[in-house]
Amino acid sequence: MGLPPIMIDTNSTSFPASSESAAIYRLPATVQPHHYELFLHIHLPYDEDDTLPDALTTQGSHVNITLRATAEGVRNITFHARHQFRANSTSGYVKRFDKDAVSLFELTEDGDVDGAINVSSVQFLKVDIVVVNLDSALNSDRDYKLKIQFEGVIGRNTQGLYRSQYVKNGVTRYLLTSQFQPTMDRMAFPCFDEPGIRSRFTTILKYPNRFTMTRTNGQADGKPIIAGSWIVQKYTTTPAMPVYLNAFLVSDFALTKFVDRGDAAHALQQGRAMMEFLSREFNQSYVEHLPKLDMAAVPDFAGNGMENWGLILYREAKLLYRPKVSTAEDKCGVAGIVAHQLAHNLFGNVVTCGWWSNVWLNEGVSSYVEYDHIHQANPSWNTKDLFSYWVIHYIFQLDAYKHTHPLYDPNVENNAHIGGSFDVISSWKGASVLHMIKGVLGDAGFNRALKAYVQVNKLGSVEHGDLLREVENVAVEMGYPAGTTSRYLRSWIEESGYPVLTLHRGSGTDPSTLNVDCGKAVLDYPTLPVSDGRVDNFIIANVQQYGFYRVNYERQNWNRIITALPVFMDYPTVTPPSILKSPSIRIPLKLLHNYLTQETHYGPLASARDQFRHLTIMMDGTVHYDLFVEYTRKLLEGGLYINSRWSNSWTDADVLSHDDTEGSFDKVMANDVIIN
Repeated sequence: MGLPPIMIDTNSTSFPASSESAAIYRLPATVQPHHYELFLHIHLPYDEDDTLPDALTTQGSHVNITLRATAEGVRNITFHARHQFRANSTSGYVKRFDKDAVSLFELTEDGDVDGAINVSSVQFLKVDIVVVNLDSALNSDRDYKLKIQFEGVIGRNTQGLYRSQYVKNGVTRYLLTSQFQPTMDRMAFPCFDEPGIRSRFTTILKYPNRFTMTRTNGQADGKPIIAGSWIVQKYTTTPAMPVYLNAFLVSDFALTKFVDRGDAAHALQQGRAMMEFLSREFNQSYVEHLPKLDMAAVPDFAGNGMENWGLILYREAKLLYRPKVSTAEDKCGVAGIVAHQLAHNLFGNVVTCGWWSNVWLNEGVSSYVEYDHIHQANPSWNTKDLFSYWVIHYIFQLDAYKHTHPLYDPNVENNAHIGGSFDVISSWKGASVLHMIKGVLGDAGFNRALKAYVQVNKLGSVEHGDLLREVENVAVEMGYPAGTTSRYLRSWIEESGYPVLTLHRGSGTDPSTLNVDCGKAVLDYPTLPVSDGRVDNFIIANVQQYGFYRVNYERQNWNRIITALPVFMDYPTVTPPSILKSPSIRIPLKLLHNYLTQETHYGPLASARDQFRHLTIMMDGTVHYDLFVEYTRKLLEGGLYINSRWSNSWTDADVLSHDDTEGSFDKVMANDVIIN
């Protein structure tokens, strides 16, 4: 694994918060829902020739929400519903309803009705909020059932509850599907649409009888009821979960089970392996909470996939893989997307960020677990060695801009902020910081911390302090001073950007004595790996790029690295991409010149390609451009360029096989390096 990185305290650097004034969209914590009974009447035409009345509505729907006041004297109930004022021409929404559509009942301990509470008025606010005002206050020691009759409009974009379509035999057919994360449940039915509010859901769907494949989070509970041209199907109750994890599918899709053929076979195989991985690594069985899991490919879907509990929805192109037709990159991509969505079962579903300011606890942790699983399930793909190039150095570029944001962003308040928080910083910087934590704790310690994090917070809401607490516990067991680990890690989580370290030799000749310049911080490093004697006294810090920071060196050490770089290909603990992407351009160009013709691995060559792209932009249009092209061509005439060209005779097994001697990305991605 190599030596762990040193954690750098960057608290001395301040990052000003946004001065933009934003409206607060949070619900008051005066009531807590804990169970929904949702009846959705789906008016959806089967195809373009269907003349169904009230098409694209949910006319005749209702929701019953069991809730309890959290304090005495509560005289209103506030929740979310997107009404027409906030909707555009293609999005779904809930039509306005008045107090006659709302009723509230006090319940006994057995759940029976024990009297009605009069509703005095209903207010629709402009920020998706509805306030139900009551004539009398709620008792905090009693449950209440809020009943709302409503009608919704089904959207025609890819948000909320929406209509999708495809063409079969020249006829356009329709299906109903959904995308509710992060704030789009309110477009389908009245609800408490915040990630930290968990409830159980019991759903009944009523839909036209021409649709043969209907799914939601729970299993079908009993046989469907035939009511004329309609089917009514009840589903089992879900575990307590955030409302955004609801999902619906009304279609005539075919069902594929665990088989080894067809376009869905690869996704099923990878999904089965991921479920086994999660159960083995985290001692969390999926069926502990839900007895079934469906994965569906939707023709038009905004994201790559969505981790709805029990019904994961994917963009069609991201779930299906066709051997001999799809590319090797498609094969790895399908595996990654399936692994990511299934990782969310623990990190997002079982344990959920309390508010979107900490969405990286969902996205970043799942992204890292995704990579960890893919490496274990498909070792011949060499994805572990490419993590620093694909993830860390990509994020280095984005996290260097002034407009970047920290992993924990306290400024996430309104819908625009929430949508913007679902970005690569939350996903891939989050994964990079976890990679650093794993470098400190080691594989066993890191997994122990994640296991404890899931177990302690199961079916609950978390903030980043909950994760750091478990990391701190393991670090103390390993001998780190109490409080030190979590204090250092907060600087990477609560501040944007990353440190750039410059290493200088200390006094004397001992190469393990170094000073580190990082703004105002000067830290001492422990012994770092040095050469084996074939090259004189060079030093490489942050081996395997575990630390989320960049390293620069004094010129003398750079020159020794230049001389020694070909030797690094024999060192599994050294990551050439981190050297090639140093803060200085002049130094890496010398590195490229000295060793690139001997390099045979995709990661370093791809890093060199990125450097050439920058240089190409600068050289293009100059009198020296042709000389530059000739120079880069000569650098690539050896190594991977000569030995790993594409061949028309390759089979699918050659491209990505499970034989450790074949199919690595060093081979299949050669074309990416050369052509681009």
